[in-house]
Amino acid sequence: MEIFLIIIGAIASVVISSSATLFFDDTVENVEGARLAGLQAVHVRTPLDVKRALVDIGAL
Repeated sequence: MEIFLIIIGAIASVVISSSATLFFDDTVENVEGARLAGLQAVHVRTPLDVKRALVDIGAL
């Protein structure tokens, strides 16, 4: 969880909302921690999972 607080601090320094940040990880625990920290988080196992998530939010 501490790493996600560091990430949120870095995001805040460039004036981006943590809820507007999309975090990808292949570890469920990291995804859960990111969500607890207020980030949008996606559990991925393949590059196709990343592409699908980006399509789902309209980024691709």
